[in-house]
Amino acid sequence: MIREGKMKSNIVVLSVLIVFASLLAWLVMAVAGESARIVSPASGTNYTSLTAVLFNVSFVNGSDITNPQNATFSLNVSGAWGLVAGNSSGCDVGATTSSCSMNVTNTTIPDGIYSVNATIYNATTSISITNTTNLSSKVIIDGTKPQAFPANFTGTVAANANLSSKAMNTVFYLNASLVDALIGIQAVVFNVTNISGKQNATFTATREGSTSYYSSAALNTSHFQDGTYNITIFVNDTLGNLNNSARIATLTFDDTLPSVAITCTPSTVTSGETETCSCSASDSTSGINTSYGSSGVSFTASPSTSNTGTFTVSCSAQDRAGNSNTASDTYTVEGQSSGSSSGGNSGGTASTPSTSGSNGSSTNPPAQSGTESNSGSNVGSGSSAQGTGAGATGGGLGTGIIIAIVLVVIIVVVVIVMVNRRK
Repeated sequence: MIREGKMKSNIVVLSVLIVFASLLAWLVMAVAGESARIVSPASGTNYTSLTAVLFNVSFVNGSDITNPQNATFSLNVSGAWGLVAGNSSGCDVGATTSSCSMNVTNTTIPDGIYSVNATIYNATTSISITNTTNLSSKVIIDGTKPQAFPANFTGTVAANANLSSKAMNTVFYLNASLVDALIGIQAVVFNVTNISGKQNATFTATREGSTSYYSSAALNTSHFQDGTYNITIFVNDTLGNLNNSARIATLTFDDTLPSVAITCTPSTVTSGETETCSCSASDSTSGINTSYGSSGVSFTASPSTSNTGTFTVSCSAQDRAGNSNTASDTYTVEGQSSGSSSGGNSGGTASTPSTSGSNGSSTNPPAQSGTESNSGSNVGSGSSAQGTGAGATGGGLGTGIIIAIVLVVIIVVVVIVMVNRRK
């Protein structure tokens, strides 16, 4: 019984010693590495790649680890720690603070946001940083340019477009949708160059709130010479990754009116006859908009000649940038002229005898003679003394015959009456 009790007592003591040793080891481990800290790369540091990047860890010799020999550095990749390089070449051990460091070049590390830890070794043991606040967090490796493609341009400004602030009475805004997956975009500039590559203007874009859209200041094409231009987006992130591959090519700025000419022939036309007009237009910059009117011009090719007077015919044309211009010409319509003719008949002479009687005498009126012209006016002339006529119209000749017959009848009647009286 006594022996059995002693064995139980020994087991209890041994268990207590094991628990105590475990707690002591845990405390030692917890304290070891407590002061260790990543000095470089610091939290928030950005790199385009790990090329000659200084990695440095500091610690307290004796409390963190004694007589350190070297260290390794690790990056947290997708939640798992992985070595970024081999052992450091050594450590600098001081009276109070010590450090181990190395320059790391590892271009195989992909773009991402990382935390950095270190493991310090001596001859028999190693420690890692246990205090997470002493880790270096949010170390960004970003060697990727911001995303910018020609398709990122939005709005009316597009490749091969014809633009005219004058014709549209407006200005144009350069817009683009741009993204940088990691560090974000720092600056966006629209660079305007002419066809020979000479820079003409730059427009700094601003971000629209928290969206991915960037818009420039107003572009007024009338501030540029007419011609062909290219617009390139310069997109830069805070690491200097520059993307200038997105370009709108062959934009045409055209604020000049097209040339228009119209001619109508003949300049004077008789009413009812045909008047013919022709119109032509040209534009040396953007070209004529052939969808406008008929083949780019709008006018009346055969204007009316039904009314007399002077008339104006206009022709308008439009270029591909929307500039319109008009030209005009005049023509005169005159009335039809009257035809002329002269009478071919000459009037003869007619005389009437004179009679006398107790009751008096009477003289018959002279025969009539006259002329007519189809020039538009009738002229009549006659002689009573000679009884000759220069000509007569058909109507005048008939009247003369009737008068002669009447006179003859009167003479016959008078003669009969006088004969009867004598009897």
